[in-house]
Amino acid sequence: MNQLKFIIAIVSILSIVSCTKDSHEILPINNLEDNGFSTEINNLVPDSIITIMENLGMPIYRGGNPPLLNAGYLTEPLTLMATNRSSDNIGQIFEDYVWTFSNCNLEDLTVVVDYQSDSGDLGNGVGSFISGEGNEFTVFVEAINIDNDTGSEASVLYCLSGTLGADSITDFYLCLIMLDDNGDPFDTYIEVGQGRVIIDGDSVSPKV
Repeated sequence: MNQLKFIIAIVSILSIVSCTKDSHEILPINNLEDNGFSTEINNLVPDSIITIMENLGMPIYRGGNPPLLNAGYLTEPLTLMATNRSSDNIGQIFEDYVWTFSNCNLEDLTVVVDYQSDSGDLGNGVGSFISGEGNEFTVFVEAINIDNDTGSEASVLYCLSGTLGADSITDFYLCLIMLDDNGDPFDTYIEVGQGRVIIDGDSVSPKV
């Protein structure tokens, strides 16, 4: 199996967003903008990056009434569906990941994400933003990557989409894409806008 990360780096946590809500209700969204994203999502993800992801086949669900995500889900087999990197091989299989969502706030459109792979790649308490309608959702997670050798930093987006069911997520998609390489002075990172779209190969990600 291959590791999911496509940048040799240490992932550090940006921030922890405190958020709570006990049920999925239709709530007034004060920060939802005309394009269907919250102000925070628009500040994080440029339109150009959204366009690149959609052109790669990544489903992105807009709106201010996503489902309540408060559980962990196993994604396997994670399979490369699309890429704009010439060195990638479509159909490549990556190691399994568990994605855990907690403290989802449907009023602020925030959610905390934890993730862990079979090999120990993990992120804990990552503050993230959510959009969607009904049972369809998209979660935007920003991670700061630091190169061990040069100390240079880059901002990478993890974008997760799917349809929430009673005991699973169906049609889970994950896009990893470079947001900002801060000029990449040591030529360490992939180019801004380069990335991959990865799917759960059997279309069902069970609750764990």
